[in-house]
Amino acid sequence: MNNNCELNNFQLILNFIQKREEFKMLKKSSELNQTINRIRMITALDKTYGLKFNQDTLYFINDKDLTSFDFPDNLQFIILNTDKSQLPAMLCDHAALIILCSDESAFMNLYQYAEELRETAEKMNHFILQLAKNISENASLDDIVASISEIYQRPISIIDNAYSVMAFSSFCETDTHLIKEYRRGYLDEGAVAMLNRINFMTPLSKSTKIRYYDVDEEAGGNILGYSRNNYSLIYVNNVAMAAISVFDNYDISDCMLAFLEPISFMLSLHLQKQEFYMLNKGSYYNHLLSVITCGVPFNSEVMVSRLQSLGYTVKHYLYFMAVELNASDGKDLKAVSSIAEYVKNMIANSIYLILNNRILFLVSRDEPIQRSSILKWEKSIRSIHVLLGISNAFEDLNASQQYIQEANSAIEMGTQIHPEQCIYIFDDYQIYAASKYLLEAGKSELVLYPPLMKLIEYDKKHKTNLTETLQEYLVNPKKPLEVCDKLFIHKNTLYYRLDKIRNIIGADFESVEQVTKINLSLKMLKYREKSNG
Repeated sequence: MNNNCELNNFQLILNFIQKREEFKMLKKSSELNQTINRIRMITALDKTYGLKFNQDTLYFINDKDLTSFDFPDNLQFIILNTDKSQLPAMLCDHAALIILCSDESAFMNLYQYAEELRETAEKMNHFILQLAKNISENASLDDIVASISEIYQRPISIIDNAYSVMAFSSFCETDTHLIKEYRRGYLDEGAVAMLNRINFMTPLSKSTKIRYYDVDEEAGGNILGYSRNNYSLIYVNNVAMAAISVFDNYDISDCMLAFLEPISFMLSLHLQKQEFYMLNKGSYYNHLLSVITCGVPFNSEVMVSRLQSLGYTVKHYLYFMAVELNASDGKDLKAVSSIAEYVKNMIANSIYLILNNRILFLVSRDEPIQRSSILKWEKSIRSIHVLLGISNAFEDLNASQQYIQEANSAIEMGTQIHPEQCIYIFDDYQIYAASKYLLEAGKSELVLYPPLMKLIEYDKKHKTNLTETLQEYLVNPKKPLEVCDKLFIHKNTLYYRLDKIRNIIGADFESVEQVTKINLSLKMLKYREKSNG
């Protein structure tokens, strides 16, 4: 871990000189030791004190003092070479790194910068050791975040991959809007949309490198008065479970930011130790489900493998089920989590993702779910005052978007057509969904069956109910007595009415094609009536 940080320091020094014309790289050996533990400015006077040279030290020296020493091999030098005098041949042959500087002011600036990096690295390495100790002693996540915030002197937050707030520092309490969100436990829709837009959590791509985004003033202003969010992903079992963020105004040193990566490693250990990926609602399969539901193509085989690595078996028949929360529960994180766990325990082999006022479940079975089994859930669903929408069965996870829409549409259509129910199966409302699409597109007249519309007009004009008779008959055409019982009419009356209907519509209604046209039109008319209130 320390080597990573020191390597970053060395690279930062190289980045510093590459941006300035006063510096020139004279030599960089393949045997260069890139670990810099010390910075030392030396002069000819140091020879008197018997200076000992080390390969992990970066030496600053004026070229006039070079001849005062017999240097060992593989040392690293920044040399002030204002008059561009020739360097000793032995030094050029045996040094590991030689960087020349033609300006004394730039030379001293680099020395001060390197010294600051060294001091920062020393301070941060000490902090990392203390952080490891805190984790080993089971410190709370809030206490850990508070200590990180103290060392950075800036706001720190940890957000999981469902954009739920796991922990935040006291610095965040200076902003009344954000503290409201943080205390509520999750970010609002606008913040989530923005984070999704910038791929805040990169799916299926393991990288802890430091990332950042600049806050868009037009999209809601900067956060806590800070303009940039620097963050590093936290992985558990190779899955991006969360991100730690440090807010700043472009004024955190690169060295300090470099330590965000080892801090994320330490937080990963803490979360694994606490079985975070099993206990936190935002991280229980949420990363993989968020990839499945985002609409971007992915490798199904890799996805199945990852789900199975977390203990979830993907079987032959897949379903999406949407749970719609009531207004009060949707604003209470604890209530949402409680409902999600309740439904998960009720529906075998299911995992869930919380999305604003809905909870989305992926359900996997060896056999199709029978309607009789679904109806057994009704009492439990009513007891928690939610609605449940169920998609058709499917096999390929890459087709998820269609079936998520089916689960959501089942609730939307079902609550309009059968508001007394609490469980809605999309198969029952597929024609209504098509009707909605045609109505919104202004093309419903293309589907409404003219002979049926003629019958409806006849009913209106003569105040009869022949359309209702036809509708009930088509539900059970082979059991006319049951139709009669439902309509409270005699069998002969039923046959009379059917003959009357044939004469009015001028067509038979015994063929599959005619029945389909009539049923589609009836459902579209019913949906139009319900949607118009």
